[in-house]
Amino acid sequence: MAFLPCDIGPHRNLGRNVSLYASVGTGIHMDRWSWRLCLRHWDEIEVGLAQYKVDPDSGAVSTATDERLCLACGQPVDEGGRQVFVTCYPAQNNREDYWSRIHDEHSLPGFMPKPEWGR
Repeated sequence: MAFLPCDIGPHRNLGRNVSLYASVGTGIHMDRWSWRLCLRHWDEIEVGLAQYKVDPDSGAVSTATDERLCLACGQPVDEGGRQVFVTCYPAQNNREDYWSRIHDEHSLPGFMPKPEWGR
């Protein structure tokens, strides 16, 4: 086990890391980031993402996809908004996916790591 720092803060992470990958955009114009997180910070992010979790068997999102709710404000997003894809590996290479939309004028919500903290 490697003792790598969490990308959110300057603290050491003595436990298992969670790899988090996010992309935001439309079509081929996607901004992408990745972060290495400690379990405490992952738990905080997972609470905000929970309603957008994708079922691996059916491909359905926990929240009805036809609602197209904004990840940042929770309001419906029209066709002009961007898509948000998040993939993480929280436990022994088990993959979890999340999908939502976001208004063009919004940045990632406060529970997500800041893009500049990523790699």
